Parts: sequence; C-alpha cells; structure tokens
Amino acid sequence: MVRVGLLPFRLLALRHGADLVYTEEIIDKKLLNAKRVVNQKLGTIDFVNKNDNSIVLRIAEEEKEFIVCQIGSSNPATALKAAKIIENDVESIDVNMGCPEHFSVHAGMGSGLLKRPKTARSILEELTKNVSVPISCKVRLLPKLKDSLNFMKLMQSAGIHQIGVHSRTREEMSRGFAHWSTILEAKQDPELTIPVLASGDCFSVKDAFELRRYTQCDGILIARGACHNPYIFNDIKSKWDEVAREFNETQTVSELYDEHK
Repeated sequence: MVRVGLLPFRLLALRHGADLVYTEEIIDKKLLNAKRVVNQKLGTIDFVNKNDNSIVLRIAEEEKEFIVCQIGSSNPATALKAAKIIENDVESIDVNMGCPEHFSVHAGMGSGLLKRPKTARSILEELTKNVSVPISCKVRLLPKLKDSLNFMKLMQSAGIHQIGVHSRTREEMSRGFAHWSTILEAKQDPELTIPVLASGDCFSVKDAFELRRYTQCDGILIARGACHNPYIFNDIKSKWDEVAREFNETQTVSELYDEHK
C-alpha cells in the first residue's frame, strides 16, 4: 500500500501477528537509482536515492525473513536489475499487477499489466529464472471470469510460487463488494495449482474466517483492514488457536470413545 507499507507499519504488523509484510509498491527505476547503505545507528539496510539521499526503502533486521518487496515494473530487464539489488535483503519479491492508480497504469505497471499478459508473464519469468528468492504477483480481476482465470494460469506458467488476488476489477478500485466467488473459482480450477492468497473486504476476525471458508484460499492478504486495526492479525490468530484447540480436544475425546466403546 502506497505510503502505508513503510517500516513502522510493517514492524507493527509483524509484532502483532502478521506472518509476512509487504512494502509499498516501489518503482523499479527508483531502486536502480538507489545505493545500499548499512545504517549502523538504526540497525537497518537503507536504499538511498543517489541524487537527493531520500530513503527509497528501509529494511529492519528483524523483518528480513518476513518482508516481501513489491515492485512496480513494465519491463522485464528493468525489473530484473531492480530485483538483483534487493534480493539478498528480502524474503521474496512480488510484482504489482493490481494497482489501479493512474501513475502506475499510465506507465504500463500495476493493473495496466492485466491488458498486457505477455509482458506480465515475461517480467515474472525473467525474475523466476534469475533471482534467488521466491517470486509472486498480485493481480486484480478482469471483467470476465474466464479471462481472469486464464491470466492467473499464464502467470503461474512463469514459475511463480504463489499469486495474490484482489477480487475487484481495476475500474472498481475499492468500491462495492469484493467478488470472493472468483477466488473460489480459481481454487477449484484444476489447472491452477499454486497457492492463491485472497484479498478484499477483510476487516475483522469474522471476515477472515468467512473469506477462508468461502474461497478455500491458501492465505489472506489484509490491506485496509490492517490500516483500520493493525492488531487484526493477533485477533485472527487468537481465534484460530481457539478453534484449533477445540478441534483437537474434540478429536481426542472421539479417539478415546472409539478405543473404549
């Protein structure tokens, strides 16, 4: 999330239950114009703009194993150069194919890549073949279900390890209800075998459980819900642990009953 997925917010999310945290979308060319600096005072790795010394990306030591750097790119070669700069300091790299903002779409990045599937796949393939960390992408929906599924499967063919799906179209931005049914369709497509992470309208523990149950997704990406409540991750985990304990207790009772009946 632009202007949200910065270091303080990422650390807050990690310390309160998030399994992974994403940077804001960082344009590949910004990384190409950055130098890597070890900040001894803060204990961070800083990628600093060579011209004005502004911070392009700051990574804390405690998040290195949990941080996903999300890059915006419209060109395979440029994306690869940017990825090579950061690959040793992040857990994985995600290519943004969902940003609906004009600056991103106009430059052929973000959800603009939904209309350029060959380029999108080429970017991912260049990364999966030449970068040492896992590569993923986050997409939005196309107007037709068939086109959405075909796009996801084409991205899968580039060798990515998972795909995040914001279940709205570019035109919908964040308006209206997310189309969770499309994620269910993706999970039920036998040709789509990589993990699918669901995104859209997850604002509470109840939403998280319902999203997981309804879509059969492999994981959940929480954006606006975390902005409203950064502690949502702990809330979800606490409830999940409670359900798991209840299940285990029930299973144990059932096994004892079977043994002694």
